[in-house]
Amino acid sequence: MKKSILLTVCFLAICFISFAGKFIFIPINETQNLEFLFNNKDLKIHYYCDNYVLATATEAVSVEGAVVLDEKAFSDVSSYSIVYCFNADKENYLSRNSMHAKTLYSGDNFLIVKILSEDFKPAKNDGMVAVMNQEARLPKSGIVYPAVKESNENVVNLMSQVCTQSVISYIQTLQDFESRNAWNTPKITEARNWIKEQYETLNVEVELHNYTYSYYGTKNGANVIAIQLGTEFPNEFVVCGAHYDSYTYESQDNAPAPMTMLPELPECWKPQKY
Repeated sequence: MKKSILLTVCFLAICFISFAGKFIFIPINETQNLEFLFNNKDLKIHYYCDNYVLATATEAVSVEGAVVLDEKAFSDVSSYSIVYCFNADKENYLSRNSMHAKTLYSGDNFLIVKILSEDFKPAKNDGMVAVMNQEARLPKSGIVYPAVKESNENVVNLMSQVCTQSVISYIQTLQDFESRNAWNTPKITEARNWIKEQYETLNVEVELHNYTYSYYGTKNGANVIAIQLGTEFPNEFVVCGAHYDSYTYESQDNAPAPMTMLPELPECWKPQKY
């Protein structure tokens, strides 16, 4: 009996230590930088980025600009969540999730929430970060890079093949499509077809991979997949990927004039034998 009581007391003590303190939001500024906050012994930092820190603080701690998000940190949840959501979409998103999450903080294009049910869904499929009850640490570089005393002929040769004008032209062409929402909209379709045409111009095997996903209902999308088989090692693969969806915020009044024609394709952009 005494042993059971002792175990119960120990368990409650551990819980009290784990849940003690407040979950707080701290903005980053010039005087209150990351190193300064990490050196504060009254803070247990769980998450940090360039603009803010999420931490558990003792009752006595006083930090400039700190906002208390939860009086008892991690007392009823194992994690909090950072949800990335555009400001214009917040009202609609929050109304749909009012029963599934409690909003603790609303920032510029993001929210910090406490999830209340399994029916909760993020604003977009890859737009959420879980903040666990674990202590974060600043990275320490253990790599000693060698001093460069002479140029590498192979590197110099590769650099000389980069055609700056071609790179700028391709970027400008994609920009001229304006916002390319990931779901199946006219702009994303135009950009997808243009990318496919560029690969076809290079005589590279290319196909569209269609898929469906959930975002405010079921949506359709497609990946552009290009394959250039190696001539010497056809069974070895190097996979490179990139997003072609994007949001354009710049006003049309300030947008640069579109480049209607791409320059002639340089040799470095044509299929090479490896």
